[in-house]
Amino acid sequence: MSVRDKVLKSYQNPRFYLALWALIFSVFAVLLFSTSTSPIYPLTNADFINLDSNFFLYEASLWLKGQTPYLDFFDHKGLYHLAINALALLLGGRYALFVIQILFGFVGVYVLFLAIHLLAGERKSLFLLAGFLYLSLYAMGSSGNVEGEWVLPYVSLAYYYYLKGMRKPSPCSFRLASFFAGVEVGCSLNSRPLDGLWGGAIAVSFFVYALRKKIGWELLYDALFAILGLGLVYALILPFAIHGGYLQAMMKAIFVDSFSYAGSSAWNRGRWLNRLLIVLVYALGVLFFLYQKKKGAFDIALFFFLSASIAAPLYFIFARFTTYYWSGYTFYILNLVYAVSLLPLIGKAKKLSWASPLLYFWATFALVWSISLTALYYTVGLRNFSYLSSENTINFVLSIDEKERTKKGNVFALDCDAAVYTIGGITTNEKYLVNQSNWSSFVPGVKEELERYLSSVEKPHYLLVNENDPITLANFSALIEKNYNYSRRSDNNIALYLSK
Repeated sequence: MSVRDKVLKSYQNPRFYLALWALIFSVFAVLLFSTSTSPIYPLTNADFINLDSNFFLYEASLWLKGQTPYLDFFDHKGLYHLAINALALLLGGRYALFVIQILFGFVGVYVLFLAIHLLAGERKSLFLLAGFLYLSLYAMGSSGNVEGEWVLPYVSLAYYYYLKGMRKPSPCSFRLASFFAGVEVGCSLNSRPLDGLWGGAIAVSFFVYALRKKIGWELLYDALFAILGLGLVYALILPFAIHGGYLQAMMKAIFVDSFSYAGSSAWNRGRWLNRLLIVLVYALGVLFFLYQKKKGAFDIALFFFLSASIAAPLYFIFARFTTYYWSGYTFYILNLVYAVSLLPLIGKAKKLSWASPLLYFWATFALVWSISLTALYYTVGLRNFSYLSSENTINFVLSIDEKERTKKGNVFALDCDAAVYTIGGITTNEKYLVNQSNWSSFVPGVKEELERYLSSVEKPHYLLVNENDPITLANFSALIEKNYNYSRRSDNNIALYLSK
């Protein structure tokens, strides 16, 4: 076969088209909805959507400057997502991160398409439905550069290889699946531990499958491959923590502070709305299970059902925001699309798939939301999400004399977006540098340390305060009044104080 014939044949391969569509969907998802990195939203956007992404990028920049995680700058999470942000900064910054997001999304969506192809064959409407569902879920998460985005490809790979092993029994498939499930858990335990539930859910679901099929010793090999995947992640991260002298602080942040955070705030309207959503989605999962079982696909239906039954209670207890669900996008899409694939065709000629009206709905949702998000950004805004608000913050921060604000420890921000540090080229000498009111609610000693710091001889000369949040004023107004004089305020209620 000539080279030309080989190239033509590769273009005719279904995997080529699946890869092409996966790339298209991943590009548009990040371009339209990653408000923290997309060129459509070009400023350093200090707003309620991009808080986490801005913080991760700033932490990564401090890490690259030689500061020590947890000791010089604090967060109650691991370092995996920060390592990706640091890599992006080394490669060029925000837009390098934009490209990395596309690559991770491409892997996650492409492997998702392979899983759909495995379960339902070549039905274009199903692939398009899956793609638009991914776009819509990305839109609902917005921001981009959140923890779940960086583990989603491993979830996709684990589900694909387990399903492949079920459809075409193969020890190799099960071992690859176990390995990627281990990697997913390892990365999550070094980022946001809750995301590791998907690797765990997959492992438990497969364990039940193996017992039912009497696979026996294969379970031992699969467990070893899962441990290998988990161990590989720790082999990369632990040496940094040991050499940097922050291993103990890192473990406390991830496994103590992180769970204290998840358990705080007994009553919160947004949290209970999330819980209602979890209950409704789980009820839908139960219906999927009953329908799939009725259609004779019991093994796969049970596999999905067990995963849902493990994920739902954990999300109900710990999930606080919609971004927590990101690592499960593969599961939601795969389960829904598989259930739709089993539905009978509709229409007089019985040729129309139920996937078609669903994909039109989700495509419309993604289109309307992308237009609305962009229009709001450049006009009236959505709360403080707007070009004008971000520009106002930038101008306000830059109004501080450059030599003054770039002097280490001379500027500090209370409950402000980490973007203010990035904008001003500011480096603090206090590890609790953002989220102070939130951290003080579940990390012992935060408020006391800040009171000592802002009352000390070495206190920062400039203090930026987010006065949009009444909790900030309740926590720190007396401290501010004692040690600082009011200077001026931005249009979006960031106040600047000067030390007495």
